[in-house]
Amino acid sequence: MITLYAGVNLKGFIKNRSMKKSNYIEIFIKMSLALESVGKCNYIHNCICIDNFCISVSDEDVQVTLVSFGRSCPAQSTSFHSSHFNKHCAPFPSPELSRGEKCLTHASDVYSFARVLTTTFRGHRIGDITRDWADRVLLSRSPEERPKLEELIVVLNQSKQLQLQNTNDLMGSGSSSITGGIGDEKERAVQRKERKRKKATKDEAHRQSEKKEEEKDLKETIIERDLWKKQKCEESLESYVLTLKNNNITVLKPQQLCSLLETIDSKSNPLKCQLETVKMYGNLNPGKSGYVVKDFEFESRQLNKMN
Repeated sequence: MITLYAGVNLKGFIKNRSMKKSNYIEIFIKMSLALESVGKCNYIHNCICIDNFCISVSDEDVQVTLVSFGRSCPAQSTSFHSSHFNKHCAPFPSPELSRGEKCLTHASDVYSFARVLTTTFRGHRIGDITRDWADRVLLSRSPEERPKLEELIVVLNQSKQLQLQNTNDLMGSGSSSITGGIGDEKERAVQRKERKRKKATKDEAHRQSEKKEEEKDLKETIIERDLWKKQKCEESLESYVLTLKNNNITVLKPQQLCSLLETIDSKSNPLKCQLETVKMYGNLNPGKSGYVVKDFEFESRQLNKMN
């Protein structure tokens, strides 16, 4: 539910993502504002870590949401104790929380937030912007001596304006925002999708080509088989025609007589079967189908004698 409405956590958002420096600055500002709003409500989060900052992106803006308030408590509360947390649930506890002090302030969350910035963006050039503020926070063991979040927000806004000015100087006009970086990411996603579509189209064309080749081979096989069957039928037909000629019956053989042989019972008298076939097909027009018989009356007389 959290990732559905609040978005992915900060670690998942920045992983393998290429963004402009101004985009990171804007994310830092919104993270700071989210934490500041908790302090203005006189509450302490007590579990500030990279997994509890969620980021969602729309076409117009980026939204940062601070989640997981299960260990939060009112400021100056005496009901919260260091035994209520562990290093897995609160990986960046403040010194006073680690010492077991009961009366905590918003400065505890500020310390944890500085740890998040220095740990998450270690090795990033973007970390230079927050390094001075974060170092002063981490070196201040006493909560009262720590810099406020408002100071970091001022520094971040100044850096953002400087980045926008540099962009305008280089581009001539326009501005840089988080949606610009996200827009680049969306463009790359569209390009990846288009490449996948083209590959799928190419693969489908290859499959269709292979299918046509298989159909062609099958068709050629069927033709070869039919030619072989026709040849065998014609060879059998020649023997029957010879039998009829030996009995003084003249028979012409059209091209399409192969199917006729399938009607002949091989167990019957071949000559009688052939004569019956002549009787059956003898009155058809020459060249249409079946046998073409000359002097049909003569053959009819021969049939009568056999019967």
